[in-house]
This record gives sequence, structure tokens and C-alpha cells, in this order.
Amino acid sequence: MSVSKPCIVIHHGGTWQTTPTIRYVGGEVNICGNLTDDIDYIYVRNLVDKLNYTNIVKLHYLDSRMNGLRFLGNNETFEAFLGY
Repeated sequence: MSVSKPCIVIHHGGTWQTTPTIRYVGGEVNICGNLTDDIDYIYVRNLVDKLNYTNIVKLHYLDSRMNGLRFLGNNETFEAFLGY
């Protein structure tokens, strides 16, 4: 049996649509694997910074349990992301 390793999928350059369900449309997708064991908000922020955007104001992630977006803004909110 193979074991799935965690990864972070970054959608960027598109737009969020909320009707009929929330989804990200257009843009590009980057998949970041080989995550370190000590992953934190700064680590994720550095992944996003490598995409060469200069106008990032906030990071969000899709929480399918809530069928909505959650703010990913510091190490405190990152704990909820890791628990997801």
C-alpha cells in the first residue's frame, strides 16, 4: 500500500467564484511537495514569495468541512490549517 505524502497546492493568478459552490477559476497551479516536518506560516509564505508576487495582502485556504475560505495569516491561524 502506498502512503500519500502531504503537499501544498497553490492556486494563483485567477479568481474565487462562490456560485454555485466555492472554487478557484483560471490562473496557475503550483504543487509543493517534500514539505519539512517543521512547517509553519513563514515556510508557506516563502513558498508564495517564490512565485514573484509583490502585492499579496492575505493568504487563504479552502476548508471543505466549512465549504468556505479560512484566513491563513500567522502562526496562530496556521495551527488550524495544520489540523485540517
